Amino acid sequence: DDEEEILLYELFRRNKIRSNLIEPLTLQYQTSELSKSQVDNEMWVNQFCAEEFLSHFRMNTDCFNLLVQFIAEDGRLIHGYRGGFEPIRLEKKIQIAIWFLAHEESMLKIGDRFGVTKSTVYSNLIEFCKVMHSQFIRWPERESCEEISNKFKEISGMPGVIGAIDCTHIPVKVPKVRQENYTGRSLHHSVVLQGVCTAGKLFTNVSIGQHEERQKILINSWLNKATTVEGTTKLFYQKYYLVGDSNYTCKDWLIVPFKDNGTLSLEQKKFNYNLNQTHMVVKSAFRLLKGRWKRLQYLNLGNILNASKIIMACCALHNFCLNNQVPELEEDLAVDSPCEHDFLSESELSDDVQGFTKRQSIMASL
Repeated sequence: DDEEEILLYELFRRNKIRSNLIEPLTLQYQTSELSKSQVDNEMWVNQFCAEEFLSHFRMNTDCFNLLVQFIAEDGRLIHGYRGGFEPIRLEKKIQIAIWFLAHEESMLKIGDRFGVTKSTVYSNLIEFCKVMHSQFIRWPERESCEEISNKFKEISGMPGVIGAIDCTHIPVKVPKVRQENYTGRSLHHSVVLQGVCTAGKLFTNVSIGQHEERQKILINSWLNKATTVEGTTKLFYQKYYLVGDSNYTCKDWLIVPFKDNGTLSLEQKKFNYNLNQTHMVVKSAFRLLKGRWKRLQYLNLGNILNASKIIMACCALHNFCLNNQVPELEEDLAVDSPCEHDFLSESELSDDVQGFTKRQSIMASL
């Protein structure tokens, strides 16, 4: 597998150099040849027309240039010359990382495309994801909540909504240790991504959990901890809330449908319909996320920590593209993998009276 081969290659290369099996002249020749190869392997990207660039990199050239500018200002991906091979240009580093996220090709094939080794693809990817990890995903400030709420209200009349919350599975390669933590009832291996998004499909909060923690992902999330410790005022400003599906439990800041036990009133059925219509936006966001960044269809990484960094980077890039009006392509919509219906346990995250009261009040307003 990719990670093991990369480690073996690095060990082999270092041992060879230490044993003086590679003559300095040969190293100099290889450096010269690689520099020429790097130039040759960059020409094909420059020859893309606008449509081809958008199709392959999931963003247009203007958006890509903005991303390069942002990462250049951050500075963490820029390394000075330290001898040996010439450092890779920043634009090329970003192209390599985005190509990996946008396609399902192996690291070996991507390395061949860009004239670099598999280990360079991998190390460059992780560096890029670390930079993107905490960027472009922001909880809304009070000043922007009214506009966000109005956009949600346009969907089905639900007042005060500032986010739709749900979760999805990201298939991963089974790790060598604690495999049961990432195995669901279907025996597929995955991590769980929980996301909150606006009516415009922008993520405002994301959390990643293991399979064994899927009943605890909301409890362990920043969202729940912040509301538990500091109350709902800090995040929901005493008037706003999220909408979730029936896998969640009802809170004053998280409104879910009435449980359908066969005795729902017409008013309750109408409320459930309106809430479900409002909630659908987060499912659309997940489909766009997985369709645009196709690597999320299956992450062939046994290192769960690095897999989580890649997922977070994809969520950040998702927002970056939406903020810069990158058009959606037909191929950008994927089939989602929703979580099992036992996602949250009522014994661990129980309904509260304030949630029931607020739901009744919202239903009356409709």
